[in-house]
Amino acid sequence: MADEKDQPEVNDSPPPSRPESPISDQAKPARYDLRTAGSGIEHLAGDLERPGRRSRFSPPRRRGSVGTWAVLLGCLLLALPALIVQLNVGDVVDADEARTIATSVHAWQRLHDPDKPDRFQTDRYAPFLNGQERFDILPGTTWTHFAGLAVARLGGEADSIDTLVLRTRSVSVVCALLVIAAVFWTGYAIGGIKTGAFSALICASLPIVLWHGRIASTPIVHSAWAMLAIAAAVWAIRPLRPAPSVERQFIGWLLCGLAIGAALLTVGLIGLLTTIVPIVLLLVMCPGRTSHMLGLLAASLIALLLILPWALFAHDHDPEAWGHWLAPFDQPFALSLPGLGEQIVSRFGLLLLALLPWTLWLIGAFVQPFSTSSVGVRTRMFLGWAWFIYMGLLFLLLPVESGVGAALPVLPVTAVLIGQLFRQYSDLAAEGRYARFWRWLRWPHLAVLLFVSGLVPAAIYAQPWLLENTTLSRPVFGSMPDWFIVGLIGVLMLVLGLSIHWMNRQHPGLVVASWSVWVLGLMTTLLLPISQGDWLQNPMRYDAAWLNAHTDDAPTYWLVEPSDASNRIEPDPFLMLYGDRPFKTIATSQLHHVDDEVESFYYVVGPTRPGNPPDASLTEMAELADSGLTLWRYGPRAKSARTAP
Repeated sequence: MADEKDQPEVNDSPPPSRPESPISDQAKPARYDLRTAGSGIEHLAGDLERPGRRSRFSPPRRRGSVGTWAVLLGCLLLALPALIVQLNVGDVVDADEARTIATSVHAWQRLHDPDKPDRFQTDRYAPFLNGQERFDILPGTTWTHFAGLAVARLGGEADSIDTLVLRTRSVSVVCALLVIAAVFWTGYAIGGIKTGAFSALICASLPIVLWHGRIASTPIVHSAWAMLAIAAAVWAIRPLRPAPSVERQFIGWLLCGLAIGAALLTVGLIGLLTTIVPIVLLLVMCPGRTSHMLGLLAASLIALLLILPWALFAHDHDPEAWGHWLAPFDQPFALSLPGLGEQIVSRFGLLLLALLPWTLWLIGAFVQPFSTSSVGVRTRMFLGWAWFIYMGLLFLLLPVESGVGAALPVLPVTAVLIGQLFRQYSDLAAEGRYARFWRWLRWPHLAVLLFVSGLVPAAIYAQPWLLENTTLSRPVFGSMPDWFIVGLIGVLMLVLGLSIHWMNRQHPGLVVASWSVWVLGLMTTLLLPISQGDWLQNPMRYDAAWLNAHTDDAPTYWLVEPSDASNRIEPDPFLMLYGDRPFKTIATSQLHHVDDEVESFYYVVGPTRPGNPPDASLTEMAELADSGLTLWRYGPRAKSARTAP
């Protein structure tokens, strides 16, 4: 979607013209200082003192699409190692990831069941979990995983659980790269190639983005579709540039509509707030672009046509499915005023945590559009600023989940906002002017990076001592040789040394690039010892294998509290993933009603209970201490209890 040639930007106020001088051109000196002539012509001083420099008000140089794609490819290649290193090592330790993978894997296995060769039945494409169709679960993530599973299946690999987990995680890697690419393109369309590059590097160096790009989670799929929709809309409208062609608008709004539909199928009506509303903001704030509302309307109709068949199909099979899709909209209204205030405070702290290590630069990003140094580019800067304010308020007031992943949709726009800030710092530095917050915030940021550069290697080295003193309950890192720790310190300090060099030379663009490389290098290297530690080992995996070996094909139930019997209480997500068999939920009062459904006996598994068993007819077979589960046998032929090996 790259432009073949950059077109001039439209500034909200033109640069002032050079004042006439009574001195003739022949009598003028070769160089003179204009900085004392007033703030209105300060931007020209950099061009006169540096003949090769260009004013930030000047039209951007014409660049071919090859250069733009090369910069984008470079940003993606820098992020790729941190996303794929040791991706196939370690178990699933996140409960949400386990549930998501189990849904996709069970649906995929049902779709390719050899006993049911007809794959054109619509209900076979519904999310499938724990032996039943789940219309309360939106199919967007499952279908996105289907695409990755179908591509990987061409290799003819065995469909082991580890292979399926790796395939679904590979889809998340692609989604993370898509988020970074969409951030680059959005920043490029708003502020040029420097803004696009800075924004992409900042987005790629956010640890939360990297983490969710390595696990099969719904937030990264949603963020990918939402950012693709916004990037396609920005490509179609060409903000602050000459009007686009009709063909460009058609392609852009078509892709935007498909991406909006995919986002809606992933998170429900929340996708309207994360896609259409930001596009409306961009249209309203861009001069001469409100007429593109018709394009947005067309994209919305395309999205409606994409989701309507599934919505009607799901409603026909489960009329209560709509209640699950609309649940996030009811949560803020159910909170009292003190509860809402507590939620805002906790969410604000979570957002600041998710933005590490770039949190400090939010201060400069908030102030910079109002600075006098932003005259002439204020409209461009307010695009990212208003977009971030809206997404931040949406995150604070309308949470969709309780984990850090809820902040993921806010991070791409934050990267664009901070990328615009560093582009402004870079342009000012080219004129010999250095913003106040650039001079103030760079040193605390550098101090934090220096502290982490020493803390992480020290933690790896001191882990045996921490385990002996019971500071750590289990090893987080694997045993690493001393040369690895020394090399890690050396590489981190080398990159920070380069950043200090560029800081002293007043090159903000190179500084932000070096800081991004530092984060990506640390995350890539840190994953090597983490993958060898116990943190990524899930004991539920081995307990699920033991249960399968000792229960054979007998019916197995998941025990719940009697008060939860009427609710849809799911078994442990790790047990559903690694057990790879259905576990029907059952309460103690329902145990005797199963006698008519089974021929002899069945098994019951659930959390370990102190004291007597929940029912006198239950015979304890084993207690799985690692996962906190107990296996009981119910039936007239119950054998004596035994313990798990």
